[in-house]
Amino acid sequence: MALTDLPEEIIEKIVEKFSVKDLLACSAVSLEWRETFNVDAFWRRFCFREIKDYLENTPCEVEPGFRLPEENEVRLQPLCSWRIHYMRKVHLLNNWKNNRYSALSFRTNLEIMSSEVKIDSDGIHWIFIMTETALEVWNVNTKPQLLYAQIPIFDCCPNTGVFLSGKTLVITQWNVASVYDFNNSSEHCKILYRFLVEENKHLPLRLLNSTDILEADFMNQDDDFRFINFENILVSYKRIPNPLIDSSMHLWDVFKGVKLSVVSMSTSLSVENEIAFTNIFRIDNSRGMIRHVFRSPDSILYTKLVVYDFKKLKFTNIDITFEGVTVWCGYAQDVIVTFTSHPGTIKFYSYSVGKLLWVKEIGEYTNSEQMQLIDSYLLYCMFNCLNVLDIHKQEVVYCLAFSFYSFVRRLTVIEPQFVVVWLLERGGSPGCPTYYQEVWDIKDLNNKLLECSSELGYELFSHSSSIIKQIISHDGMLSVYTFW
Repeated sequence: MALTDLPEEIIEKIVEKFSVKDLLACSAVSLEWRETFNVDAFWRRFCFREIKDYLENTPCEVEPGFRLPEENEVRLQPLCSWRIHYMRKVHLLNNWKNNRYSALSFRTNLEIMSSEVKIDSDGIHWIFIMTETALEVWNVNTKPQLLYAQIPIFDCCPNTGVFLSGKTLVITQWNVASVYDFNNSSEHCKILYRFLVEENKHLPLRLLNSTDILEADFMNQDDDFRFINFENILVSYKRIPNPLIDSSMHLWDVFKGVKLSVVSMSTSLSVENEIAFTNIFRIDNSRGMIRHVFRSPDSILYTKLVVYDFKKLKFTNIDITFEGVTVWCGYAQDVIVTFTSHPGTIKFYSYSVGKLLWVKEIGEYTNSEQMQLIDSYLLYCMFNCLNVLDIHKQEVVYCLAFSFYSFVRRLTVIEPQFVVVWLLERGGSPGCPTYYQEVWDIKDLNNKLLECSSELGYELFSHSSSIIKQIISHDGMLSVYTFW
């Protein structure tokens, strides 16, 4: 019996185990097999779901442009939409691998404090530029680049956050969250409401468009508030809770403008334990990993990891506790990875059962800015070397050595398989260091994709984790590298 003679539900179960090469091979056997495997459900899992509409509707401006194969044979069934999207994905990845891009630069004439790139629900790329008193929003999908909005912010706040969820923009400063409509073309970024994260209702309307809030008695200018979002849910907490009862998450639905709940993060800790600090790391769009570092009554430091599901609004059964202070956590492919300094130790845990899988000692010369997870690989640096460790094979599969006179400053991952390596040249002019940016394909480390440098005395900043656009800025000049 041929594979295609099996019942449809059996074929679906078999295809679940296929790699994309298996699916392509089956599709090439015959016209009958091509039709059997020309199904959206089979191809969808190999694609970039979050940018499907963008790749379908945005013209490809990088040559050679994307073209569908000619199908002059009338017997051929048209390709399903997700297979076409897979072909667009391959074209985009090939542009990265072959260093094909179109570049644009424009000057903002601003004193840039910071900037970052975010993608909205329509796949549009936006640059958010922070100055001392305003947040500038630029649409970098257009030519020329357009200033979409200029939003006043509170000055002197050392920790300003910007979150874009769908068509809702949230700006956080101290304990205040301001929510804007990012879809109102007639009134760009119209403010919807503003609230204090610890309270249960909005601030008075008279304070919406005013910075007078800074003079209010209820304003808490504590820069220890931390924010993270899980789709429409904005989460606020204190990194160093004091006393223990302050170890709580405040959850707001920014789409509806309502407070969902206050969740204690320390219910599983003994009241005798003293929390040193707390952080929340993203696992995916609905789950976050809470890391507590606490001191036991006998003054021994421990790390505790628990996972909260923000979609279901409840803790999962993940509960991992070990001695020592972990300074970095990550998650990929059902594996939780932690890094503990002094001595430098990487631990790997099974997410599903919370069991320790294995431990690797890597020495003292690594910091959290030099560690990243991408696909099944853990990237970490030692001096001027990038080590690529397979978290399933439990071994270093590649070691990339850079110039002896340079050392790695930090890493930035660009999904799904690229990494930006930031190098600082040693021995240069004391007031004018030289920085380099190199982009590498983790799955083909014999091929360097992109390189640029600055001898102007300050660092080039890359602000995009998107495979479509890479944004680099320095001295008020923004360069946009488009790979589609």
